[in-house]
Amino acid sequence: MDDSALLERQHGKASLAFVYLAFLFPAMAGFLFGYDIGSTSGAVRSLRLLVGFEAKGMWTSAITSASLMGATLGSVLAFWVGEPLGRRRELLVGSSLYLFGSLLCVAAPESGAAYGAVFAGRWLYGLGVAFSMHA
Repeated sequence: MDDSALLERQHGKASLAFVYLAFLFPAMAGFLFGYDIGSTSGAVRSLRLLVGFEAKGMWTSAITSASLMGATLGSVLAFWVGEPLGRRRELLVGSSLYLFGSLLCVAAPESGAAYGAVFAGRWLYGLGVAFSMHA
């Protein structure tokens, strides 16, 4: 077997491994995003029991779907600003939005303002999802 055939065969295996690896990370991110949406409804219930966070009706739905709202808007924003930012900065923006959204949810007061704080935190988290998935 000559060198070019050996190199082609090795390159083919490496390409296939890269395809599997490149598929694995977005698939895991999608799985985790779906898991997050499903677990949020349980988290709202736990908040109600633990700290008296009484989200009723519209607020329960809004808090649960806030990350989807943020991800939808973030997808449009990432389409416009993703190219000028570049992949690395876009991931940094997404990670920062994850962090600030999570901190906002954790720091939500135990009063009527908690609804808005948790909603805003989930919305920022959704923006982070969009930027991270786009990069």
